[in-house]
Amino acid sequence: MKIQNIPFSPGMLEDIFLILESRMNDMEEKSKLCCLVFDEMSIEPKIEYDRGSDSNIGYCTLPALPTEASKALLFLVAGICKRYKQVLAYHFTSASTDNVAAKNFILTLLEKCEASKLHVLVLVCDMGNRGILNQLGFSCRKDDIQYSILLSANKEADLCILYCIRIYF
Repeated sequence: MKIQNIPFSPGMLEDIFLILESRMNDMEEKSKLCCLVFDEMSIEPKIEYDRGSDSNIGYCTLPALPTEASKALLFLVAGICKRYKQVLAYHFTSASTDNVAAKNFILTLLEKCEASKLHVLVLVCDMGNRGILNQLGFSCRKDDIQYSILLSANKEADLCILYCIRIYF
C-alpha cells in the first residue's frame, strides 16, 4: 500500500494499524515492545478547504465541535528494543482540551495497539497537559506520586509514564 493512498483524516489512522499488524507478525516478541508518545502543539486557528477530502478542516475534532482548533494533539508509537516510530492518530483541539474525551481516546488507542500486536509498556509526554494525565490516574503532587497504572487491556503489565525531567519537590 502506498502512503499516498492512505487517508490521513483527524482521529485514528485505521489503515496504519492494518499495516502495523501485518508487520508485527514477522517481528520477535521483544521487538513489539513500544511506548505511546503524545504531544500537544499550538497551531494557527484557521479553517481551510481540503480538496482531497472535500471538506473544511481546522475545526476541533476532540471532541467534535464547530469551533476553530488552536492546538494539534499527536499520538505515535516508538519501539523500545527495535528502532521504529509511527504516527497512529492526531486530533485538533481547542485551547482547553476536553480531558475526559482525550483520556477515552488514549484508552481506545491502547486497546487498538494491543489488538494490533503492539505491546505498549510506557506512555510518554512532556506534561504540557496534566489534566489528561490526572484523568488517566497519574499524579505528580508532592504528597501523592502515581507513576504507573494498571490497564484493563493488559492486566499483567503496568503502564508507566515518563515525564520530562523536572523537580516537583
